[in-house]
Amino acid sequence: MMNSNPYSYDECLAILDVCVGLERHTRLDPDPAVAVLLGKGLITKILSMKHFSRLELMREVIGYL
Repeated sequence: MMNSNPYSYDECLAILDVCVGLERHTRLDPDPAVAVLLGKGLITKILSMKHFSRLELMREVIGYL
């Protein structure tokens, strides 16, 4: 069986952390450790997403877990 997950387990959790923080309006900037793990490109992408897009990303990432 081939793993088609583009994210590691830790990256999946970090993506969820950023998205949930934004959706709940509890965190507008990612935790520094999360930012290092995900990198500037992915963080910028998540921060620029609209509500529906972030929910889709969270659904995708949860499927990989």
